[in-house]
Amino acid sequence: MGGKVGAAAVIIKDDIVVHQSKFKLHERCSNNQAEQVAILRVLEQIQNLQLAEDAEKIAVVNIDSKVTLDTMQNRNKHYILIQSIKEIKRLEDQRWTVFCNWVKAHVGIQGNKEAGGPTVDSVL
Repeated sequence: MGGKVGAAAVIIKDDIVVHQSKFKLHERCSNNQAEQVAILRVLEQIQNLQLAEDAEKIAVVNIDSKVTLDTMQNRNKHYILIQSIKEIKRLEDQRWTVFCNWVKAHVGIQGNKEAGGPTVDSVL
């Protein structure tokens, strides 16, 4: 893979990018692992958002990997990244509702352009 495996996460609120992270992963990581890292990171950032006490807390996570989405929904799969996502996805304690949707990659969905850019914040 030549060290080109990466992950990116973008949080958009009221049509404004409020958080953007990009990571370069080890060359042995798969594209599915990169997608899972991006989901994990965005869910971690959602937990840290500073919102008004009475604000509606709904998050929609758009995922362009059917494999990852299917694995997240499969109760018989216990991969470490998927388990971590399932744990963090339980944001109900903070009154969050989280929806995960499959979207076709790179079709003009807000955040796709930001997530696909070349800047790297950190290496995992």
